[in-house]
This record gives sequence, structure tokens and C-alpha cells, in this order.
Amino acid sequence: MVIGRACRRSCPRVGLLLVAAALGGCYDVHSIDPGHPLVPLIADKTTGTVKAKSNALGLAGDWYSYGDQYPVLPRCTQYGLHEQDVGLHLEGQCSFVGSPAPQQMPGPPGTGYFPNFGNRLCTYGNVAKVGKCQKGAEMWCDESQLDYGNMWGAGIGFDFNPDNLEAASVDGESCIPGGWDATAHGVVGIAFDFEWNDPTREPDPMLRVEFPVALPSEGLTLEDATVTSEGIKLAGETLDCGSPSEQHPAGSPFADAPAVWGTSGIANDPTHLVIGHNEILWSDVKGAPRKVAAADPAAYAYPFHPENLRGIQFHVPSKKDDRIPYSFCISNIAFLRQ
Repeated sequence: MVIGRACRRSCPRVGLLLVAAALGGCYDVHSIDPGHPLVPLIADKTTGTVKAKSNALGLAGDWYSYGDQYPVLPRCTQYGLHEQDVGLHLEGQCSFVGSPAPQQMPGPPGTGYFPNFGNRLCTYGNVAKVGKCQKGAEMWCDESQLDYGNMWGAGIGFDFNPDNLEAASVDGESCIPGGWDATAHGVVGIAFDFEWNDPTREPDPMLRVEFPVALPSEGLTLEDATVTSEGIKLAGETLDCGSPSEQHPAGSPFADAPAVWGTSGIANDPTHLVIGHNEILWSDVKGAPRKVAAADPAAYAYPFHPENLRGIQFHVPSKKDDRIPYSFCISNIAFLRQ
């Protein structure tokens, strides 16, 4: 287990004190050595909502918990939007979120439920041991394969809700994917404090810090079948410009992701986190992994573009060996500016 305040570069404790001062009521930009200004995201203590007026970026959004057996798409136990895409596993075989309770349906901004104290967002539960696909479950998954598509884990996330998330057509053919443009706002990464609360059961954090995006043109042609909000799309078909990266079979980009699944040298390909203060720059987020290597072994399924952000997720992925208990907190989350 890694414990301390270390991160991807020097992070003196003064930075944490400045964040604490920000949480005390000053919501402007603060400095953190070695020179990146820090913009804290302050969440409502009951709903987990971040209001635009609470931060210098004018960014709004909602915190939430999620898991593979919960609405809106309870794919582990039932079918989601399509009967062809169904896990058919028992509830006890799927991932479990103990707190905060996942919402039944997403509501308007500001109507979420993520109680927190002092901007410290905590969750606990356990993620599924990935089992084999059930007979008749998915049209591209047979009983000899493990059902990672429906038993994918649990976590917490923050969805942005500015006005510019949707894709826009330029000339009827080309398209601007949409999403929140971090680059235009001078944002180069995120910072947060991380607590892994039960190291006796699972000593090392096994999380991926993911960044859902509106898919760029490079990510629209599928190598594997997937399920979108419109229906089944098979390998070789294309997704609509601006589709959420969660609809891509490779999933969303995440920090420290390898170009090919399973090649990071660590089970489950996690993000390299420490107990304490962490900083992730966009340069640490390359893209979403491929199933098999391309002609260019460094090529991802599609690249990460911080101009198309839709949110942030702290995801505990499932493993084939056993259930994974988790209990962690995220606090002092902030964007790093140039």
C-alpha cells in the first residue's frame, strides 16, 4: 500500500492548506506549488451538486454513485434499453453500492443525492466477481466467455451539465463533438485527496480515474459490438458524433491506461494513486485501451481530448478472481490551471 502526499510531481503541504482555506468559503482561484492555480469544486452537502457560482470556472454538475445492477441500466441483472443486452445474473452476483444509494432515475441538475461533510465524498460497497455469460444473455457473448460487459463494477462520478455538452453540426456533415472544453478554460488536469478506508481487506487502491468524453471522430468506428441508447451497433459500424464514451466498447479514457487491456503489469490496469494528495495532468490520460494491439502498438481505441469532457468517474472495476470490497473518500477536488 502506498501512503503519503506524493503525486506525479512535488506537492508541498501548503497546497492542501490553500484548498482548506477555499473550502472555508473563498471560492476563487488559489495557487499550489509548482505554479498551477487551483480551482476547487464545492459540492452541496446534501445533494452533491456543484453550482456554477461556486467556482471560478463557472462549472456546474452533480456527484452520484453508480453500479452495474442499478438503474438507469441495470444490465447485470436485467436488460437495459434492449432485450438483446441483458446480464441475467442474480443480484448477489452483481456489484453492490452500500452508500450513497444510487438514484433510481437521474433528475434535473441539483436534484441528486450525495450527502457529504466539508466536500468529502465517501462511498463503500463491493464489486462483482466476473462470472461467465449466461445462456441467451448477449448476442456476442457465449457461455465460454466472462461477462465483463455486464459485470463491470461500481464507483462514484461527477457529471458536468453546462449548456454545450451536445454535439453540433457544422455543415450538415462534419461535427463538433461537444462536451466541456477544459483547454479553452486553461485547465490542464485535476487534483484531489484520496482515502482508501479499509486496507486490511484490499491493501492497494484498485481504482481507475476515468474521464468520460464526447467521442471524437477517431472513436466512432467500432471494433467490437456495443449497445447505444439507439440500439445495437456491430463491429464495423459507426457511433454518432458526440456519443458518450460510456457507449463505446472500450469504455472511457482513464489515467495511466495502457494502449492494450492487461498490459500495464498490474491486475485490472488501475490508475496509480497514493493515499493522500494526487494530481493528474491531461498528459497522463492517453485514451481508451484496445482489446488487441494495432499495427502501431501505442495506438489506443481512440484518443483522449480534454476539449470534449463530460465528467469524472472514480471506478472500481470487477475482477475475475473474487469480489472486491471498497471504501474510499475523495476530497479537496479541484481543477489545475495553467
